[in-house]
Amino acid sequence: TRFGATVTTLQQEIPSIQSMRRIRLLKIMECFSGDVEQVRKFIQVFEERHHEHNENSSVSRHEKREELKTKYATHHVVQQKKEKLEELNAKYANQIAQLENDGIIIKNKQLLIRLLEKTDGQVDVVKQLLNERKEYRDKYRNEAQDITTQETDETESTLKERCKLSVDGIDTLKRLRSAGVHGNPMKVLAIFHKCNESIEMTIVRTQEERYRTSLFRWK
Repeated sequence: TRFGATVTTLQQEIPSIQSMRRIRLLKIMECFSGDVEQVRKFIQVFEERHHEHNENSSVSRHEKREELKTKYATHHVVQQKKEKLEELNAKYANQIAQLENDGIIIKNKQLLIRLLEKTDGQVDVVKQLLNERKEYRDKYRNEAQDITTQETDETESTLKERCKLSVDGIDTLKRLRSAGVHGNPMKVLAIFHKCNESIEMTIVRTQEERYRTSLFRWK
Protein backbone atom coordinates (compact mmCIF):
# COMPACT_ATOMS: atom_id res chain seq x y z
CA THR A 1 0.00 0.00 0.00
CA ARG A 2 1.05 3.58 -0.48
CA PHE A 3 1.25 4.32 3.27
CA GLY A 4 2.89 1.03 4.28
CA ALA A 5 6.37 2.44 4.77
CA THR A 6 5.03 5.43 6.73
CA VAL A 7 3.03 3.16 9.05
CA THR A 8 6.12 1.04 9.69
CA THR A 9 8.08 4.16 10.60
CA LEU A 10 5.33 5.33 12.97
CA GLN A 11 5.24 1.95 14.70
CA GLN A 12 8.96 2.20 15.31
CA GLU A 13 8.68 5.78 16.61
CA ILE A 14 5.62 5.15 18.81
CA PRO A 15 5.96 1.79 20.61
CA SER A 16 2.50 2.10 22.17
CA ILE A 17 0.78 1.66 18.80
CA GLN A 18 2.58 -1.56 17.97
CA SER A 19 -0.31 -3.48 19.46
CA MET A 20 -2.74 -1.78 17.06
CA ARG A 21 -3.69 -3.72 13.96
CA ARG A 22 -1.73 -2.56 10.92
CA ILE A 23 -4.85 -2.30 8.78
CA ARG A 24 -6.33 0.11 11.30
CA LEU A 25 -3.25 2.30 11.16
CA LEU A 26 -3.44 2.30 7.38
CA LYS A 27 -7.06 3.46 7.51
CA ILE A 28 -6.08 6.27 9.89
CA MET A 29 -3.37 7.33 7.46
CA GLU A 30 -5.89 7.35 4.64
CA CYS A 31 -8.30 9.49 6.70
CA PHE A 32 -5.60 12.13 7.07
CA SER A 33 -4.32 11.71 3.49
CA GLY A 34 -0.92 10.62 4.73
CA ASP A 35 -0.37 13.71 6.92
CA VAL A 36 1.98 12.20 9.52
CA GLU A 37 1.69 15.11 11.98
CA GLN A 38 -2.11 14.88 12.00
CA VAL A 39 -1.88 11.13 12.51
CA ARG A 40 0.51 11.62 15.45
CA LYS A 41 -1.91 14.11 17.08
CA PHE A 42 -4.81 11.75 16.52
CA ILE A 43 -2.90 8.85 18.09
CA GLN A 44 -1.90 11.04 21.06
CA VAL A 45 -5.52 12.06 21.72
CA PHE A 46 -6.63 8.45 21.32
CA GLU A 47 -4.05 7.21 23.84
CA GLU A 48 -4.97 9.91 26.38
CA ARG A 49 -8.65 8.99 26.17
CA HIS A 50 -7.83 5.31 26.39
CA HIS A 51 -5.68 5.92 29.49
CA GLU A 52 -8.42 8.03 31.10
CA HIS A 53 -10.99 5.32 30.40
CA ASN A 54 -8.76 2.71 32.04
CA GLU A 55 -8.33 4.91 35.12
CA ASN A 56 -12.08 5.46 35.41
CA SER A 57 -12.69 1.75 34.98
CA SER A 58 -10.15 1.02 37.71
CA VAL A 59 -11.83 3.48 40.10
CA SER A 60 -15.24 2.06 39.25
CA ARG A 61 -14.06 -1.48 39.95
CA HIS A 62 -12.53 -0.37 43.25
CA GLU A 63 -15.75 1.37 44.31
CA LYS A 64 -17.74 -1.70 43.34
CA ARG A 65 -15.47 -3.92 45.42
CA GLU A 66 -15.79 -1.60 48.43
CA GLU A 67 -19.56 -1.50 48.02
CA LEU A 68 -19.71 -5.29 47.92
CA LYS A 69 -17.47 -5.53 50.99
CA THR A 70 -19.72 -3.15 52.94
CA LYS A 71 -22.83 -4.97 51.80
CA TYR A 72 -21.36 -8.33 52.78
CA ALA A 73 -20.18 -7.04 56.17
CA THR A 74 -23.62 -5.57 56.92
CA HIS A 75 -25.33 -8.78 55.88
CA HIS A 76 -22.91 -10.77 58.03
CA VAL A 77 -23.60 -8.64 61.12
CA VAL A 78 -27.37 -8.85 60.60
CA GLN A 79 -27.13 -12.60 60.13
CA GLN A 80 -25.06 -12.96 63.30
CA LYS A 81 -27.60 -10.97 65.32
CA LYS A 82 -30.43 -13.02 63.88
CA GLU A 83 -28.68 -16.29 64.71
CA LYS A 84 -27.86 -15.06 68.22
CA LEU A 85 -31.48 -14.05 68.80
CA GLU A 86 -32.71 -17.44 67.60
CA GLU A 87 -30.19 -19.15 69.86
CA LEU A 88 -31.30 -17.16 72.92
CA ASN A 89 -34.95 -17.62 72.01
CA ALA A 90 -34.46 -21.38 72.09
CA LYS A 91 -32.38 -21.14 75.28
CA TYR A 92 -35.09 -19.25 77.19
CA ALA A 93 -38.14 -20.80 75.51
CA ASN A 94 -39.44 -22.22 78.81
CA GLN A 95 -39.01 -18.92 80.66
CA ILE A 96 -40.74 -17.00 77.87
CA ALA A 97 -43.63 -19.46 77.90
CA GLN A 98 -43.90 -19.13 81.69
CA LEU A 99 -43.98 -15.33 81.49
CA GLU A 100 -46.68 -15.46 78.80
CA ASN A 101 -48.72 -17.88 80.90
CA ASP A 102 -48.45 -15.41 83.77
CA GLY A 103 -50.03 -12.77 81.55
CA ILE A 104 -46.85 -10.88 80.70
CA ILE A 105 -46.89 -10.13 76.99
CA ILE A 106 -43.97 -8.16 75.60
CA LYS A 107 -44.17 -7.13 71.96
CA ASN A 108 -40.44 -6.42 71.90
CA LYS A 109 -39.12 -9.98 72.07
CA GLN A 110 -35.54 -8.73 71.91
CA LEU A 111 -36.04 -6.75 75.13
CA LEU A 112 -37.46 -9.78 76.90
CA ILE A 113 -34.61 -12.01 75.77
CA ARG A 114 -32.08 -9.37 76.75
CA LEU A 115 -33.50 -9.17 80.27
CA LEU A 116 -33.51 -12.96 80.56
CA GLU A 117 -29.90 -13.06 79.44
CA LYS A 118 -28.93 -10.35 81.96
CA THR A 119 -30.65 -12.16 84.82
CA ASP A 120 -29.51 -15.67 83.84
CA GLY A 121 -33.10 -16.64 83.08
CA GLN A 122 -34.54 -15.74 86.49
CA VAL A 123 -38.22 -15.23 85.74
CA ASP A 124 -39.07 -13.51 89.03
CA VAL A 125 -36.28 -10.98 88.57
CA VAL A 126 -37.42 -10.28 85.01
CA LYS A 127 -40.97 -9.71 86.25
CA GLN A 128 -39.67 -7.22 88.81
CA LEU A 129 -37.59 -5.39 86.21
CA LEU A 130 -40.50 -5.23 83.79
CA ASN A 131 -42.74 -3.89 86.53
CA GLU A 132 -40.15 -1.25 87.47
CA ARG A 133 -39.80 -0.35 83.81
CA LYS A 134 -43.55 0.13 83.49
CA GLU A 135 -43.71 2.25 86.65
CA TYR A 136 -40.74 4.30 85.47
CA ARG A 137 -42.29 4.98 82.07
CA ASP A 138 -45.74 5.70 83.51
CA LYS A 139 -44.25 8.11 86.03
CA TYR A 140 -42.40 10.18 83.48
CA ARG A 141 -45.27 10.01 81.01
CA ASN A 142 -47.59 11.46 83.64
CA GLU A 143 -45.05 14.10 84.60
CA ALA A 144 -44.66 15.09 80.96
CA GLN A 145 -48.44 15.36 80.60
CA ASP A 146 -48.67 17.48 83.74
CA ILE A 147 -45.95 19.81 82.48
CA THR A 148 -47.65 20.09 79.09
CA THR A 149 -50.98 20.93 80.71
CA GLN A 150 -49.36 23.47 83.01
CA GLU A 151 -47.46 25.13 80.18
CA THR A 152 -50.64 25.34 78.11
CA ASP A 153 -52.35 27.29 80.89
CA GLU A 154 -49.46 29.69 81.37
CA THR A 155 -48.81 32.79 79.34
CA GLU A 156 -45.54 33.06 77.43
CA SER A 157 -44.12 35.67 79.78
CA THR A 158 -44.99 33.60 82.86
CA LEU A 159 -43.41 30.52 81.31
CA LYS A 160 -40.20 32.39 80.52
CA GLU A 161 -40.07 33.74 84.06
CA ARG A 162 -40.61 30.27 85.54
CA CYS A 163 -37.82 28.77 83.46
CA LYS A 164 -35.25 31.37 84.49
CA LEU A 165 -32.57 30.08 86.82
CA SER A 166 -31.86 32.09 89.92
CA VAL A 167 -28.33 32.99 90.95
CA ASP A 168 -28.53 30.38 93.70
CA GLY A 169 -29.69 27.81 91.15
CA ILE A 170 -26.74 28.55 88.88
CA ASP A 171 -24.31 28.27 91.80
CA THR A 172 -25.91 24.98 92.81
CA LEU A 173 -25.56 23.63 89.28
CA LYS A 174 -21.88 24.59 89.26
CA ARG A 175 -21.32 22.70 92.51
CA LEU A 176 -23.23 19.68 91.23
CA ARG A 177 -21.29 19.61 87.97
CA SER A 178 -18.03 19.86 89.89
CA ALA A 179 -19.21 16.78 91.78
CA GLY A 180 -19.84 14.96 88.50
CA VAL A 181 -23.61 15.48 88.19
CA HIS A 182 -24.61 16.43 84.65
CA GLY A 183 -27.85 16.59 82.69
CA ASN A 184 -30.85 18.81 82.10
CA PRO A 185 -30.43 21.79 84.50
CA MET A 186 -34.09 21.92 85.56
CA LYS A 187 -34.24 18.16 86.09
CA VAL A 188 -30.96 18.13 88.03
CA LEU A 189 -32.18 20.93 90.31
CA ALA A 190 -35.49 19.14 90.83
CA ILE A 191 -33.65 15.99 91.94
CA PHE A 192 -31.39 18.12 94.17
CA HIS A 193 -34.40 19.63 95.98
CA LYS A 194 -36.07 16.22 96.30
CA CYS A 195 -32.88 14.99 97.97
CA ASN A 196 -33.15 17.71 100.64
CA GLU A 197 -30.46 19.71 98.84
CA SER A 198 -27.86 17.05 99.53
CA ILE A 199 -25.21 16.78 96.83
CA GLU A 200 -24.26 13.26 97.94
CA MET A 201 -27.86 12.03 97.73
CA THR A 202 -28.29 13.80 94.38
CA ILE A 203 -25.26 11.93 93.00
CA VAL A 204 -26.73 8.61 94.13
CA ARG A 205 -30.18 9.45 92.75
CA THR A 206 -28.88 10.52 89.33
CA GLN A 207 -26.75 7.37 89.12
CA GLU A 208 -29.85 5.28 89.85
CA GLU A 209 -31.80 7.14 87.16
CA ARG A 210 -28.98 6.62 84.68
CA TYR A 211 -28.79 2.91 85.53
CA ARG A 212 -32.52 2.43 85.06
CA THR A 213 -32.46 4.25 81.75
CA SER A 214 -29.54 2.18 80.43
CA LEU A 215 -31.13 -1.04 81.67
CA PHE A 216 -34.34 -0.57 79.72
CA ARG A 217 -32.92 1.04 76.61
CA TRP A 218 -32.77 -1.31 73.63
CA LYS A 219 -30.81 -0.37 70.58
